[in-house]
Parts: sequence; structure tokens; C-alpha cells
Amino acid sequence: MLASANRPKYLGGRTIVAAIIALSVLLVGFAGVAQAGPDMYCCGGGGGSSCNNEGVLISISNGQGSMKINGTNQYSNGDLVLLCIGVKYGISVASFNSAYTFKEWLSNAGSVGSSSQQSTTFTPTLQVSAPTLALILHEPAPPWAGYVHIGTGVTSVSGEFNVPSTTACSLCTRSVVYWVGIGGWGPEAFLQGGVYIGWYNYWYPKSDGTFGSIYTPNCTPCIQEWAEAFGSSGQPVQAWINNNFAPSVAQPITVTVSVSGTSSSVVIQAQNVNTYTAFWSGVPATNSGEWVEEDPSGAYPLPGNSVVTFYNPTLTDSGAYWTSMSSFAFDCIAITDGGHLDVQAASLEQFTTTQS
Repeated sequence: MLASANRPKYLGGRTIVAAIIALSVLLVGFAGVAQAGPDMYCCGGGGGSSCNNEGVLISISNGQGSMKINGTNQYSNGDLVLLCIGVKYGISVASFNSAYTFKEWLSNAGSVGSSSQQSTTFTPTLQVSAPTLALILHEPAPPWAGYVHIGTGVTSVSGEFNVPSTTACSLCTRSVVYWVGIGGWGPEAFLQGGVYIGWYNYWYPKSDGTFGSIYTPNCTPCIQEWAEAFGSSGQPVQAWINNNFAPSVAQPITVTVSVSGTSSSVVIQAQNVNTYTAFWSGVPATNSGEWVEEDPSGAYPLPGNSVVTFYNPTLTDSGAYWTSMSSFAFDCIAITDGGHLDVQAASLEQFTTTQS
């Protein structure tokens, strides 16, 4: 639900009823004309069902910047601007925090001329339940690629991806992890889980304090369901490996990380085949949620499929449950290592990580 501060902005701050009526009269018969500017009414016949306005939410990563529409009107994170369906607007980056760089434009309510250009165009074409125009900023995060939601009370995060294809590797010193998590963005406690792929003798700490290992003879890939937790400073990392099931290539994987009271859990579901749950007696920091491809070995490129798509992200933050990035994109940051890992969003409902 939008707070009063997020109500639509009107040019010059004019909200007088008489001015609105006069403007509506001027626009009768001219709905959707190219001369219309942001925050103008685009209703034919005096309003009602013939209106073709769209109230579009302006979304800027973690509120770390601002944008302009048609070169003059400046908007910030969380603003709601009234746009005309079918009209092409000029959009541009006005400013952003120097710790970030520009990544891309995304919208579920229309078409962007060039998503990778700081100055481009946006044409609203769809009337959807949560219309959003998102300016996505980027922050370096070796050795990760994905998206981070910056929150205040994150208690549940989920996401889906398909196990990538893999092949034997000539160098048995490589690994990659695809995971969903809570609290991983920073030095605080975290909990995360997903799928681990390794090509070498991988040592991992077990929940009982001892260590186990995974050996991959002849450098063949080992694919396993995996979860990991880290408590406060000085506490050991805890890890869980499902040794009773190995996900297969292309198998859909759903990961849900949840906090409940003083404990938390990771549930990993291999569609219609296996469900693995790791319980943790601790609680991660609830200031972030993550969807990530990670390179623990620092040894890219990896053999096999270099593209993995994360889709259907959901998140609960401070009691609000969202079912796509359309709702929480304004607190999302694109993260990459600035080198061989990258991320590209196809829409506000899915994004793809790549390696090179």
C-alpha cells in the first residue's frame, strides 16, 4: 500500500480541482497525444473508463539516485508519476551515489528504448497491477553476480533456477554455487542455500563441528543441494550437504529461506523429486535478501552452461509479502564482480547470470 508521500506528483504541485477540470476539458479528444507531459491527465470524454493514464512507480536502487522525465521533471525513489499510455517520454539519469554505477532500466508497464543507456525513452503500453519504471544501479561484489534487496525486516526469500549443464574439467580446482539467502549483504549473520557444483576435493564444515569432503574423480562435476549459515563474529560456519540426492541437469530448483522466531530454515525443492530442509538454531541479519551466483574458487570460466536464469523471486520484508521485483525493485541493487561474472535482467520477474 502506498503511503501518502507516494501519491502522484502533479506539475507545479497544483492539485486544485478547478485546474484539473480545466485540463481535462483541454484534453478531450486528444488522449495520448505526443505533446502530453508527465503528470498530465490523458482522458478522453472527460474521464471515466476512457482514461488512458497510468500511475507508474519510480523505482531507484536503494534510493541512491534520481531520474528525469522529458529533461525537466526530476523524480526520486518511490514517487508515483502519471503518464499517458502510448506516449513516448524521454528518461534520463539525473544523479546517483558515487559508490554505484548505472546498470539498466527495467519496466513491466511499457517499453524502454535502450535499457543500457543512461538517456533513452520510455513508452507506457500496459495497464498492470504494479506498474514500475526502475532505474537499476550496480555495486561491485566479488565473487558474486545477482541482485540484493536492501531491507529492514526480511524474514523470507525464495527464488527458482534450473541446474546448469556441466562437463568434466581439465583443472580440478573449480566450483560454483547458485543460492538464495537472507543477511548475506554485509558482515552480519547470514543463512543461504541452493545448489553447489564442484570439480575437486571440496572440504566443508559440518553442523557438528567436524569436516566432511566431496571428491570428484577425474574432475567430473559433483552437483549437490547445499546450505550454509554464519552466526555472529567468532562463531563457526555451519554447512549442510544433502548426500542422499544429486540434482540433475536442467532440473528446476526452488529455494526458500525463512526466519521464524529464534530459528530459521532453508528448504530446497527439486521439482516433484526431492525436498531437503536444513534447520538452523540461529537467526540471520534481516537487512537484506539475495539471489546470487557465487564463484568460491575464483577460477572462471567454468565448463558447461555459462547462463543461469533466476525467476519468480519473492520476498517478505517487515510483514509485506511481494511476489516479484515489480514490487520491491526500488530497494534492489545489481551486483557483479566487475570481471567474469555479470547479471542482466530480462524483466522485473527474472534475471540471468553469466560467466566469461
